[in-house]
Amino acid sequence: NAAQPMQPAPGMPDADFEQLRNAMKSQDYDDTRLNTAKQAITGKRLNCNQLGLLLDVMSFESSKMELVKFAYPFLTDKDALNTVYNRFKFNSSIDELKKLGGGTPAGGR
Repeated sequence: NAAQPMQPAPGMPDADFEQLRNAMKSQDYDDTRLNTAKQAITGKRLNCNQLGLLLDVMSFESSKMELVKFAYPFLTDKDALNTVYNRFKFNSSIDELKKLGGGTPAGGR
């Protein structure tokens, strides 16, 4: 009996998600990308895999953090927030994410 691959938590429908990601990619600045993402995410479901892909479109750490904080209430798999940590360069950002998710900061492992 082969182990089944983990299915991602339900999120935004694939077609809607791809439309959002492409819209964000076509924009030149993080602030317009962020506004586009916020409008599309509000009241919808998103999983951490999708959130990570949206973070990859963003240029700046501060914009990525703002997107995570905004999207957090809409995540269907908040317990998988650690899967987006690798999108951040700074330990202080990861510590902030861990607080958001109720985890232990990097200094207190």
